[in-house]
Amino acid sequence: MPAISIATAAPALAVSGQATLQGSAFKVQCMPKQKRVHVLVGPIKNTGSSSTGGPVTTVVSAPAGSGTTMAQPYDKGVQNNWTYAGKSGDSYTFVSRTGALKPNQSTGALGFMLSIPTQSCPTGAYTYVASSPNASATSGSTTSS
Repeated sequence: MPAISIATAAPALAVSGQATLQGSAFKVQCMPKQKRVHVLVGPIKNTGSSSTGGPVTTVVSAPAGSGTTMAQPYDKGVQNNWTYAGKSGDSYTFVSRTGALKPNQSTGALGFMLSIPTQSCPTGAYTYVASSPNASATSGSTTSS
């Protein structure tokens, strides 16, 4: 008779504490005459009692259907803090170069430009979600100014 194995979810390991990610700022500025949008995500801090299980991944999303494209992957100096991992629809993914964050440690700020197809600012909310293994995520939402 053949052996049948059944996979079941194992309970999570008990840990003395968990990492907690906390955002510091999220700003979006539309510059319609230049046909671009400047996005700034402030440093992400681990306010928890243990280290994250890896680097912080941040996904920034423009309003759905806004037709954004990446104009410049980074503001001056930001390339030392983040790696651009790619685009899916109107969402842009970046991975922190800091690695795992210890308690009270932060990533650097993330800033970049998006091109817009016309000289009118996309309407709707811009959002971001920052996450890491063994950490509670942080998120934010704003409209362009």
